[in-house]
Amino acid sequence: MSRRLRLGGTGLVVGAALIFISLGSAAAFADITYLVDQTVAPGGVTGFITTDGTLGTLAPSDFLAWNLELTGNGASLNLTNLNSIVYGAGSDVFATPHEITFNYGSNDGGYLVFQEPAGKGNGLTYWCNATGGQSPVTCLTGISVVPQFVLDATAVFATPSGTQVLATAPEPSTWVLMLLGFGGLAFAARQAGKARLKPKEA
Repeated sequence: MSRRLRLGGTGLVVGAALIFISLGSAAAFADITYLVDQTVAPGGVTGFITTDGTLGTLAPSDFLAWNLELTGNGASLNLTNLNSIVYGAGSDVFATPHEITFNYGSNDGGYLVFQEPAGKGNGLTYWCNATGGQSPVTCLTGISVVPQFVLDATAVFATPSGTQVLATAPEPSTWVLMLLGFGGLAFAARQAGKARLKPKEA
């Protein structure tokens, strides 16, 4: 088998990496996946959010998928687009190709909530980022991480000021490193498989 064919798997990984680099500047025209890592002691929210690529003010309909691990005080909850909904109001959620921010300093009644549908509006199982001035009050001003119920000891809260980052999009170079890492693992696994299948010499 030729060297070119044997390196085919590696070539695919490198090719994919080059595509990611070249598309880095065009990310605004395609879905964008942002990583969430919001600390609310002693817990917070980690995971990812995928939008439709809209830049500027985001509406709930711009969120396509998410996988969010809510960690409170001794309890956790996983919310995905398969078991929860997103809803909101106001113009406080803002996206660039690199990050999503929320303006906690606004008093326009804006909010962004990820919550299990059966719990909508009843204080159960949600992550909320909210400004003041809500009428009626949807959730507390600031950040609410509620893996169970808003009034029990597992819920955690924070009241940041001004505009804060909710999520960040990895740079194209980060995606390249991840792809190369996965490609290296695949190559190592393939080589190990070949070694196991190689007949033993007499």
